[in-house]
Amino acid sequence: MPIKFAKLPFAEAQNFLRRKVNLPTETWKDIQDGMHVSAFVIAGAQKEELLSDIRASLQKALDEGTTLADFKKDFRATVQKHGWNYKGEEGWRTATIFNTNMRTAFSAGNEAQLQRTKSRRPFARYIAGLSANPRQDHLNWHNIILPIDHPWWSTHTPPNGFGCKCRKVSVSRFELKRNGWEVSRNAPTSPQSKKGVDESFHFNPGLVPLEKIGQVGAEKFIDKSS
Repeated sequence: MPIKFAKLPFAEAQNFLRRKVNLPTETWKDIQDGMHVSAFVIAGAQKEELLSDIRASLQKALDEGTTLADFKKDFRATVQKHGWNYKGEEGWRTATIFNTNMRTAFSAGNEAQLQRTKSRRPFARYIAGLSANPRQDHLNWHNIILPIDHPWWSTHTPPNGFGCKCRKVSVSRFELKRNGWEVSRNAPTSPQSKKGVDESFHFNPGLVPLEKIGQVGAEKFIDKSS
């Protein structure tokens, strides 16, 4: 069954993608982790015009609620227009681009809302097991409850990998008491632990305020060590 994202406008998610800076890259390893907050990249897409067209289709999905099927049609037309010889099978490539960007944008928008309401709902809960084949590490984090600004969230806010459908939701003190939940004491002690998180997903998409995304020039995001 195809993944369905919310069709109602989600301004924070829309603005997250809209404010990014296009960054041509050769491989998906050209930038890492938090650099993805401000840089819009598609692995192997090295033309500004190509990036802009793909990005426009993703923005349309956020703004108008268009689907992966719509994105595939746009992608095919864009590839033909620019003569782009991309790697991978079309279905896999389009699903990866669409789902990763949509989930990251929704995560950033969700974080903006969590930050706005944290005085009333000061905790966040990790929800796993939403994928057909969830990762065991992610299942191990299911029901971890920590303060919204706990450092663990800086590296473990979903999505935590390609295809990850995990969620981070706010929790009030009343909900803790009503459900018999407790704030977790056994969360990983080091927020830099990378076990269970795919490479280049060790960041909180909403860590940078929306109004500051894209203010740094794209050249600042290139990882010179790669």
